[in-house]
Order: sequence, then structure tokens, then C-alpha cells
Amino acid sequence: MLATSIRSTIRKFSSTIPLAVKHSMEADELIDIHAQAMASQAFLARSDHFVMGDGVRVLDYGCGSGIVSESLQFNSKSIIGVDSDPALVQEFNTKFASRGVSSDVLHAYTSIPKDAKFDVIVVTQLLHKLSDMDNDVNKLAQHLNSDGELLIVDYSDQPFSDSAVLNSTFTGDHIDPPSQNTQPHPQAIPSHRLHSAITKAGLIDYSCRPAFLLDHQHTRIPFFIATGQKP
Repeated sequence: MLATSIRSTIRKFSSTIPLAVKHSMEADELIDIHAQAMASQAFLARSDHFVMGDGVRVLDYGCGSGIVSESLQFNSKSIIGVDSDPALVQEFNTKFASRGVSSDVLHAYTSIPKDAKFDVIVVTQLLHKLSDMDNDVNKLAQHLNSDGELLIVDYSDQPFSDSAVLNSTFTGDHIDPPSQNTQPHPQAIPSHRLHSAITKAGLIDYSCRPAFLLDHQHTRIPFFIATGQKP
């Protein structure tokens, strides 16, 4: 059911991108945009915090233009987006302001506000671009409330099948043979590196699961969703 929902989401979102814009995009840029649309569904399915409703404070780290934030807003009290690109921050804020969304509910910055605390921090398609994963994950962990969750979606170094999506872990569970044409991205994050970074940051209850397969140029790119909790 979830895999069907994710595929439906990506088809719906893709149809909103003009063909001329698609042709002008770099391959990795298009992958990033599609992955963000799909990641939001994985976040909602994976975290109990979103089930609890509108009392949740969320940090969308590496928010871009707000694709993930847009999907999470109705399950959150407030969302702060952070992106190092000022142009994307401006696009984020302009988009939501034009829709009448209060900046108290949705607003983006170029850095995390000092002393800000969150119940959920989501990171989509960013970790593989960072030069010091341990340091960045540790900084994010400092902004979590007690019992808060860090959720990360990024390229998986392990191929898997559609049936494994969000139902299996990469260790301890039987995972069916990979779906046809499944190929990890060259920048995929080694699972042991991610586990190490989250553990060093003092987070517990680490989990890493297959999140979704993204169809791109006759191949299927696997993505994981990893979680860690602040004690």
C-alpha cells in the first residue's frame, strides 16, 4: 500500500514540472527533487511523532524550496526550514507567504536558529554531500528535544525489492532479491558510516530501512530511511 502511495506521489509531482524545465535540469538535480517528493511520504509513515498531530515542531534541514515541508505541514505545529542557499530560502518563504501561511508556522533560514529545539528533524538527500558527516549529525542531535527523532533519507548502498520498502531492516530480516535494474547511486552512503555517525551523536534506537526505489533513466535507485532518537 505504501509503495503504491509513493509511486502515485512521484507521478503526481512529476506531472507538475514543465517539460522544458525537466530538460534543462541536471540528472542529479531532477533526482533530488523527485526524492524529496517521495521522502515526505516515508517520513510520515515512519515517525510516530507525526501520528500525534499538530503539536510537533519540525526542522527540515536542507529544505530547498520546501517540497518536504509542504507535505509535512498538516502533521506539524510549526516547521523551520534551513538551507545554505539564500535563493532557495527566499523561494521557500515567498511561496508559503503567498499562500497566506504564517511565518510562525512555516519559515526558512540559512542557518539553524540558536538554541532552537525540535521534536523531529528531517534530512533529505543532503548527507552524502557533506564533508564531515559525524560533525553535522552531532550538531543536528543537539537541536533535538528529549525523545525527539532524527530522520534521514538518502541514497542506499544496498539494493532491495519493492516488497522490502519500509517493512524490513537491512540487518536481521530476510530481504527478497533486488528488483530488476536496481542500481545503487555512486554517491550512496555506506550503512556502517551512517550507523557510526548517529551513534557517536548520542542517539539511540538506530534503525535503517529500505525507503523507496526511484525510477531514473532505465534504472531504479534505492533509498534508505534511517532514524535515531534523543534519550
